[in-house]
Amino acid sequence: MACSGPAAPDGPPNGGAAACSVTISGAVTANKSCIVAATHDDKGLHFGIETSDGTFALASDLPGSSLQTGTFALSSTTKTISTVDQGTAVWAEFYQDGQHPNQGDASFTLSDTGTEVTGQNGTAWTGEHGTVSATLAPADQFASGTVTVTATF
Repeated sequence: MACSGPAAPDGPPNGGAAACSVTISGAVTANKSCIVAATHDDKGLHFGIETSDGTFALASDLPGSSLQTGTFALSSTTKTISTVDQGTAVWAEFYQDGQHPNQGDASFTLSDTGTEVTGQNGTAWTGEHGTVSATLAPADQFASGTVTVTATF
């Protein structure tokens, strides 16, 4: 059930963000490093963040073709999925994914889009900076309570 952020079309999978950290609290607690990716390809504009070990992931499709600074609530995206996966239990936020009822909440702020790099298969941004905040609800029978995720990159 975990999702992963988009890979850069012709560059590193992390989009080149310098430092990224995630704090998970509530039913699950953890502090993790993370990677960020923002890309545009023939399927649209994508933003993603995930922990190096896959515990947390957020993948979002955005309108437009160029990454912009600003704060993006779920209603500013065309689709967003966030998960915290503990192996035996999963918490999630779903927004317009076409497979699940909407649940949970998430938003992210991009204070700096970094450097735009265009390649043969699309565009990627490196060195993005911002924050993510998400509240995830149980997504299977093994999870209970809620999980809050904050990230800084």
